[in-house]
Amino acid sequence: MVVVWRRRLGMLVGVLWCAAILIASCGDNDSEPAASTTAPESGASSAEGPLEVESLVWSRVDLDDAVFPPGSSVNDIVAGGPGLVAVGATYHADADEGVEYATIWTSADGLAWSQVRYDENVFGVDVEINGVTVGGPGLVAVGGTSVWTSDDGVSWSQVPDLDLDPIYDDMRGVIAGGPGLVAFGQTNGEAAVWTSADGLTWSRVADDKGVFEASRLHAVSEGGPGLVAVGVSETTFPEVVPVIWTSGDGAEWSRVPHDGTVFGPPGDLYIWDVIAADTGLVAVGYGPVSETDDSMNGIVWTSPDGVAWSRVPHDEAVFGGDRGEGMLSVAEFDGGLVAVGSRFGPVIWASPDGDNWSRMPYDSASLGEALGMGKVVAGGPGLVVLGGADEGPALWVAAQQE
Repeated sequence: MVVVWRRRLGMLVGVLWCAAILIASCGDNDSEPAASTTAPESGASSAEGPLEVESLVWSRVDLDDAVFPPGSSVNDIVAGGPGLVAVGATYHADADEGVEYATIWTSADGLAWSQVRYDENVFGVDVEINGVTVGGPGLVAVGGTSVWTSDDGVSWSQVPDLDLDPIYDDMRGVIAGGPGLVAFGQTNGEAAVWTSADGLTWSRVADDKGVFEASRLHAVSEGGPGLVAVGVSETTFPEVVPVIWTSGDGAEWSRVPHDGTVFGPPGDLYIWDVIAADTGLVAVGYGPVSETDDSMNGIVWTSPDGVAWSRVPHDEAVFGGDRGEGMLSVAEFDGGLVAVGSRFGPVIWASPDGDNWSRMPYDSASLGEALGMGKVVAGGPGLVVLGGADEGPALWVAAQQE
């Protein structure tokens, strides 16, 4: 059984590989080319500033099978509780069919992990936790039609009597923002947003204007006018276009008008994560960089306000290659930014400002041959990265070299 990190890597493997990563074998694409620059020599850096990718010292965490048993899926991770909290599910062969049990892991340093004691009365059966954030009484986690809260990351309670439809509603992630908390996912196959002031009482945002119609939400961040969300529109499915939404309060959302020169025409271009950095908003994703390109490339977009966006010029030495260079996650760290991703092995990028990026030379000794990296957060010794390998979840930690 091949298990990967499901929220980003799993969705990418199951839904998006054919559309974006295996472009050569899946068909032509119509993405509009980005502005190009002269690529530096192989191994050269295009970044200048205090944060350089070469200054990060990486190591892969040795995960205990008793804590992360075969079949585990780790979907999200956040700095909180005793230090770090990760959520997902563990798979158990039960009678003639497998059952998933909602699972939470905690760590003080990102190196040693323990599994929170499973309580069927709290977590239910055949349930998976998709997202977690700091907020509410301390921490809030979501998955499907369930919400859980905790004040310390170890003791959890399930929020009762949620007005969610078990057939159509699916919470995929949660952040602190808006009135307090914003969860996102889908309802009846289309993007959906829920809000809460305290993590206990939730309501779904009405989409009276149809701004979420035929779309999928991948990430939400505080920033711009209040909140910024990124995802894709599937109105021209199987072709997709990147979409950005903004909201002042989490209750009313608008879609940023599509700019073909920045986000390209319908094709195989995906936008996957967004954060509000000191230098402005930064979004990352992947796709081809010209109409004749059949490769996978990391792509970065930046914005001062969440409404006007520009695309970082493509640098083949930094954003291209043969490892399936899809950017899946970006985080602030040490006065700069770190992004991770890829399909055929871990790829790590760093930037001092969101516009200039460098790429870490691949080191199999410290990174290993894993399926890829899917989520990066500041925590532990400096950075913690969640990903997936054939045998199950994978975790890495990094610190600035003294």
